[in-house]
Amino acid sequence: MNKDFWGEVKGFGNFYLEEELVVGAETILFVCTDENGKRFLFMTYDSYEGIYVFTAVSDEILIAMLEGKIPIERVYRSAAKIYTTLWKEKIYISEEHDAINFTSEKLPDRNLFYTIHSEYIQDYIKSIRRIRMVDDSYMPFMKEESSCGNLFDTSYILEKEENSFDSDSMVLREIGNYTSIQLDIINNTAA
Repeated sequence: MNKDFWGEVKGFGNFYLEEELVVGAETILFVCTDENGKRFLFMTYDSYEGIYVFTAVSDEILIAMLEGKIPIERVYRSAAKIYTTLWKEKIYISEEHDAINFTSEKLPDRNLFYTIHSEYIQDYIKSIRRIRMVDDSYMPFMKEESSCGNLFDTSYILEKEENSFDSDSMVLREIGNYTSIQLDIINNTAA
């Protein structure tokens, strides 16, 4: 994973590029971390003017997007706040917006899913899961609510897939009104 300095955003501090998700002539969709390791999903709107759209993103939501389970636009709409930047005198200035009222013009199409499943993306997903094991071990949580409703239609448990290609593969299984995570990676077990 990259950890190169991306830029300073007033009110947030420094951001570090963690992973480029969509790259054309320039990086279009990417993940940055702040100085505390919190992840943010960034999208380039107008690089010439320094306009980027970003929001904080949980590991679960980021993985769901990368695996094509939820549309990219839903990641932004599910957050309480969406931020935009503008480049001013060697620093990005941020503006805060309510996610529910944020203009659709600056977001991906409503039903656009992330469809890149190359080896580097699979490795990135695995690295996020490994980091979560170190940070959280086990974290039960209620169904995720957002300004747009539930991100997932039902509750699930994340489990090791029995016939997977490696020991890090997980599957979701419906369990009722709550979501919990159960990970079994290498010799570390979370239950």
